[in-house]
Amino acid sequence: MPSEENKSEARTQDTDTSAAPPANWEPARPAHIPEPTFWPAVLALGVIFVLWGVITTPIVTIIGLGVSALSIGKWIGELWHERQINE
Repeated sequence: MPSEENKSEARTQDTDTSAAPPANWEPARPAHIPEPTFWPAVLALGVIFVLWGVITTPIVTIIGLGVSALSIGKWIGELWHERQINE
């Protein structure tokens, strides 16, 4: 069982921040948060229509597939556009 001296020495070693980082480290780049979008909610609505159409009628499934495809396309388009701006 470690003695109290060994425990306090171990705590001191864990909190020692005076060591310099390695020479090949780079500073962290700032994080970029994408703009809010409502397309994920529209995609969820499309999935609900698809599942609802499975138990009711094929026309609702087709509408759900269309809404889902549209929302995925628009969502990817927004992310692609934002990526182009930030590069």
